[in-house]
Formats: sequence, C-alpha cells, structure tokens
Amino acid sequence: MLHIVLVEPEIPQNCGNIARTCAATGSRLHLIRPLGFDISDRAVKRAGLDYWHLVEVFDYENLNDFFEKHPEAAQDCWLTTTKAPRSYQEARFSPNSWIFFGKETAGLPLDLRERFRDRCIRLPMIDEARSLNLSNTVAVCVYEALRQNDFPGLLGVGEMAINESAENYLETILMLSKKLPVVRSVDIANELGFKKSSVSIAMKNLREKNHITVTDSGFIYLTDSGREIAEMIYERHEFLSTWLESLGVPKEIATEDACKMEHVISKESFTAIKKALKQ
Repeated sequence: MLHIVLVEPEIPQNCGNIARTCAATGSRLHLIRPLGFDISDRAVKRAGLDYWHLVEVFDYENLNDFFEKHPEAAQDCWLTTTKAPRSYQEARFSPNSWIFFGKETAGLPLDLRERFRDRCIRLPMIDEARSLNLSNTVAVCVYEALRQNDFPGLLGVGEMAINESAENYLETILMLSKKLPVVRSVDIANELGFKKSSVSIAMKNLREKNHITVTDSGFIYLTDSGREIAEMIYERHEFLSTWLESLGVPKEIATEDACKMEHVISKESFTAIKKALKQ
C-alpha cells in the first residue's frame, strides 16, 4: 500500500481531507511532529467525515524518529516540492512508495530535499502560482501512483457497471463448472484475463449477495439465485451469437456483440425475438 507522509502539517482541515483520501485508497497516513493541531480535533474528524475509522494513522516525534522506525522509506520515497527539477509524471511509483509532503507555509525542510534530491517532484503550474492546496496535491500524487500500478485492490467501476460485471462472473463460473471438476478464483482470473485481486473482490461481493458459496478450500459454487442469473445470461449469449452468425456476422464479432447485448436486452425483447425467429 502507499504511504503518505505529512511533515509538520499545520491546518487540520487539510489533514482531514488527506485522511479521507487515504481511507478511500487504502493508503497509510504518517504525521511528523510538531503538528499545528491535535489529531483528535473536531476539525480533523469533520473534514474526514465518517472515513476516519478506515485510515491507519501513525505519528512521530520528528523525521529522525520516523526514519529510525521506517528505514525502508529511504529506498522508495518521493518528495513533493515546488522547487523540484522534474514533474510528478516522471516519478516511477511502486505500490508501496512513501510520498512526502511539507507543511503549508514552508514546504519540506532543505536538508531533507538535498538528501533525496533526485527524488524531488512537483506539480506543473503557472509561474504566478505559489503552490496548490496541500490536500489537492496529495490527491493528485496518490492517484498518479495508483494509476501507474493499475489501482491495486480498488473498485474501478460504479453501480452502473456492477450488475453487468456480476453477470459476467456468474456466467463464467457456470461455463467453467461445465469443464472443470471445481472452480477457483485463479480459474476465473485466467479465463477472463483479470488480476486475481480483482476477482477476489468480485467473489466477495457475489458471496455477500448470496449468489455463490466459497468453501474453506477456495472452491466456488453457484447458489440457486446465482445459477438462475448465470443460465439466463448464458442462454442469451448462445442464442444471440448464433443468431448474429446466421445473419452473416463473422463469429468473432458476433460473440463480442452478443456479450454486450446479453446484459442490456430486456426479458420482453429477448422473448419476442426468440418467438419471431421460431415462426
């Protein structure tokens, strides 16, 4: 996970907003004293809203204390400063990078910047602008780091895509169960070309909706409700792809288009098409 290090932050609202960013992205927040506020201040909690309990927060007496406890940070750190010689886009963040941000009025200490001179980065801005808001800078850098690592463990779609995604997974489990003695997350990942972490999150969601069960050995089985959805989607896919091929559509395109149509066509329209073709 990413590590966000705030060196002597001064404004509680900024810290609260940054804590919310950390909570939403699964990043850890490290605070280097002295702080311009008490981390129990209402302003901090108010800015973080109900996300505060989702973020891990650590504090240190000073930078020496921090590096004594986390010497590994020196091997994978990036320092944000308006004085940096390069853009943040040139940084190559790892999934576990430590990203440092200075206090609002003075930025990072000179000795720290010089120690990690080749690791200093900045956000591009016009000459007349002194700097961006601290919490905005953190958000930009965090999401750039996550983007470079394909947003590990984060949900990349919203409610509009959840149903389609769930249907795809259930259909895949059904198809694999026809070929394999047992179905595991790794089988689904290989079949769909997805990361195992993404499949694990999807399986958790399907299990919570009672569409699948997962044994202690990791074997995945469809419940009655899951099988009903999977068989419905599978029937649509087989029918629509065959129909499109009969119209002269190349098999590869027919299969791809059927994958899209099977999720959006209504039950009424699908039934009407089947009825018309049987006549």
